[in-house]
Amino acid sequence: MTTPAPRAVYDAMVMLQWAALSPYSPQFNPTERLWQHTRKNGTHNRSFLTVDELARTLTRVFRDMQSKPETISAYLQPFL
Repeated sequence: MTTPAPRAVYDAMVMLQWAALSPYSPQFNPTERLWQHTRKNGTHNRSFLTVDELARTLTRVFRDMQSKPETISAYLQPFL
C-alpha cells in the first residue's frame, strides 16, 4: 500500500469544508435526540436485573417509534 503524494492530499483537502464543532455536539446529531426519547420512555430511573429485560424494554421503545413516528417527530423537527 502506498501513501498518496503530499500534493494529492493537499488538493483533496482543498475541496473539503472545515467547520469547528465542539467535541460533543448533541444538538447537531438527530440520533442523540432519539436516545433522549429512549431514555425518557424506556430506561429512565429504572434498573434492569438482566440483559434480556433491558433488551425487551429497548425493543418495545424502538417498535413504538417505528409504529408511531408522530411520537418522535418533535425530537427530529429541527433536522427536517
